[in-house]
Amino acid sequence: MERGRVVVRGKRMSGYSKGRKGCYEVWDRVKVGREFFDLLISHPVFRKEPKAVNMAQFWLCEIDAAMGRNNDQPVTWFHKDIQNRFQQYSQTHTGFRNALRDLGLITFGPYRPPAHEWTQGECRKFTVTPLGRKLLADGNYQWLYKLLNDPDVRRRNLVAISRRKPNRRAYAEPMKRIIDEFNHAVKFDPDGLLNELQKDKAGCKGRHDYVLHILLDFHTRWFNELEVKNGRIYHSFIALPREYRPFALFKGKPYVATVDIRACWPTFLGDLLWHLYQLWIRGGQLDSSQANPGATEIADYLKREVNLAALKVECARWTKLFTDSSTDPRDAIMAAIGIQIDREDMKQCLNTWLNGAKKYERATDGKWNMKNITALEAWFAATFPNMAKVWGVEVLDNRRRTGECLGDLYEGEIMMDASLYEYAVSLGLTLSYEYDGVGVFGARDDVELSAKLEKVKAFIQSLSLKKFQLPVEARIKMIPARS
Repeated sequence: MERGRVVVRGKRMSGYSKGRKGCYEVWDRVKVGREFFDLLISHPVFRKEPKAVNMAQFWLCEIDAAMGRNNDQPVTWFHKDIQNRFQQYSQTHTGFRNALRDLGLITFGPYRPPAHEWTQGECRKFTVTPLGRKLLADGNYQWLYKLLNDPDVRRRNLVAISRRKPNRRAYAEPMKRIIDEFNHAVKFDPDGLLNELQKDKAGCKGRHDYVLHILLDFHTRWFNELEVKNGRIYHSFIALPREYRPFALFKGKPYVATVDIRACWPTFLGDLLWHLYQLWIRGGQLDSSQANPGATEIADYLKREVNLAALKVECARWTKLFTDSSTDPRDAIMAAIGIQIDREDMKQCLNTWLNGAKKYERATDGKWNMKNITALEAWFAATFPNMAKVWGVEVLDNRRRTGECLGDLYEGEIMMDASLYEYAVSLGLTLSYEYDGVGVFGARDDVELSAKLEKVKAFIQSLSLKKFQLPVEARIKMIPARS
């Protein structure tokens, strides 16, 4: 990548700004694009401390990536994090933050502290402007291109990775260790990546700009700390758009298939509601760390309003709807409520409704729809009335926590079981954790590949039976080779 004149171990490296005195060391982690650097260095704040350009690049990239995960909406950023990032410099973090705003790279809203200790305040929300996103994308693409095609840049990057290796984060939890080892070992076909990026630049600019952040994570081996949240572990490979995963290689083995639980969250809804009913009747609560003064009232309501025998039948009928291998539950529900839409739209409708939303965004055209969720809710209330009453208790915050509970109590218990990944290794396969399913890396010319995939599918089903005494329907999808 083109850089300003820099000094490395006493040697000068000429860059795009010949004649400008070298004033900062080469950046190992983030390479700053020409236009981005020239814009920032024009501001007095960054002209005084040019090394802060590097930190500004880091921060803006993180905001931009977070916006990409948030459907390009503004994202909350805590002032303490910004302060920590710029504390090594003589100027205040607000000076750097405001300079980025003055240059038209970001906008941010107000901070409103809580009026009282029992009320909630409002944190600042940040947006990277179209100009900021363009400059970041241009610089990120140049840096990625160099990493893929320039032997000197690639060698320096490998040296930097090697130097960081002794300080690499070590995980005690088996599943985090499996994910971390996978992310550090996976590689990508460079020609395939660059071709796909060119297609997206012309036809899907938002995905193009977003995926650059993730691809740079892999090529520089800079990954965020792995955390379990609501029964899931977010990580870089799962963040990678599916169009780019076929270019991944694990120890030479390509990404050949996925195996996932069909309609995972809806499948376990009946079992969740059955156990919630029993829990509340016993005077318990979902979260033992938070006392619920209304526990007695909820238990009385359920005893009065819910027919236990009918609830058991409804939960079993609901589960069978999603575990019957002879029919697709989306087709069955559409037929029952009298609508006919694309299956992907129905999947989106079902998952959004599950968490209490009143409308969903259609996968086919990006438009919002309320009518289908209204019809789905009316059908559910009429067909599963006792389940609907249990579902309505305050423990799930009017259903908003349903997905969290299903992910934590069911999906995560199955898909984050390390034995699944160890079993795949014994078959000569490698699995990538993908929430309610796994990606599979194996040899395309393996004559036993189909049989091995069936064994992985059966193992997932056996975990559900072992842990919950519930069958699940799992699907195998072959991934065609990309070029």
